[in-house]
Amino acid sequence: RDRYQRRVHGDFKFREGEHRRMSSYRRISSKSFHFDMPRGIEAIANAGDVIFIKNAAATKAKIEAIKKDGPGKLYVFADFDFTLTRRTILEGPADNSFKTIENPEIIGKEFEEGCKVSRAKYGPIESDVTISKEEKTKYMTEWWTSTLKLMVATRISKEMIRKAVSQSMLYMRYGISDLIKALHKLALKLHVVSAGVRPVVKECFYHLGKDKATKEVKETIEYCMTPEIYDEKKIIVGFSEPIIITTNKHLFVSHEKYPNIAKGGNAIVMGDLVEDLQIIKNLELANVISIGFLNAPPDPTSKDFDKYTTAFDIVILNDGNLTHVAELIKHIGNLPMDPSYPKLNATSDNFATFLKSQVQCLAINAQRQQRSIS
Repeated sequence: RDRYQRRVHGDFKFREGEHRRMSSYRRISSKSFHFDMPRGIEAIANAGDVIFIKNAAATKAKIEAIKKDGPGKLYVFADFDFTLTRRTILEGPADNSFKTIENPEIIGKEFEEGCKVSRAKYGPIESDVTISKEEKTKYMTEWWTSTLKLMVATRISKEMIRKAVSQSMLYMRYGISDLIKALHKLALKLHVVSAGVRPVVKECFYHLGKDKATKEVKETIEYCMTPEIYDEKKIIVGFSEPIIITTNKHLFVSHEKYPNIAKGGNAIVMGDLVEDLQIIKNLELANVISIGFLNAPPDPTSKDFDKYTTAFDIVILNDGNLTHVAELIKHIGNLPMDPSYPKLNATSDNFATFLKSQVQCLAINAQRQQRSIS
């Protein structure tokens, strides 16, 4: 854990349980990896990620059709938890936006215990790819409603959320800042359509903006999430209805709700659940590139592997990076690409290799990995 922190934030001198860098202190508890202050939110590069593209010809054709239409007709949508964020850190589970506020020292022990009980009951149902949509929707509504009510009863403040994020194990995937910068250069929005905790998600992007690019983050990110309601003391006293859950996101994305999304346009949609593909269900689109994050090693014998590689055009496995998406956006928008990344050029051998129908292991270039650490 100490080694990971040094890789992200630089070398530290140690003194009686404290990590020091110049005049800044980060205290780490004996039980968990906690910060007392905001820290870098973007994870270092994962050199072991894997890409799988089942239908190479069709995927290549859609990419080139979108490129031909130009970025002006492109819309980008993404789930947040375990799509834009890592599933694992330090060979252990990373936090999602809900787990982030399960901090007994800041939010309270009762809230943490209540969330643990609900997660044990409903968590396996959310990730079950065999259960019907109707049944899953019923259980997810129960889960989200009970958790939001618990948040209100606990009287969670904006300041408590800020501290919880800074002490959490929530890390955005490597490449998120590069993706946002590429989208910003092309005047594109990243529509975050998530059932996660909106104030936690906004705090994460706030930290990312402070670390990397404040203007780009503010002008690129749009939130489609359940809004929280604050009182005059900035304490959460309620949530707007209807609430967004994993299976009803499509009800909140339409041409009526987003008049700037033209009919007949193109889209890239990202998610870590097959249900995330429903985000664009009510949009009339010409071409859609779907990118799934199956946060597990490649195993062609598993049911999840078959389900994901059938549902998504591109599947990023092994808790991979967003670098691939950033470079795809650059390719579509004719922006300069990372020289260490295979060129996504329709006429180049690299592009043909990248889109071949076999399992493709694209390890992040060692030089880029070294740059991210240094």
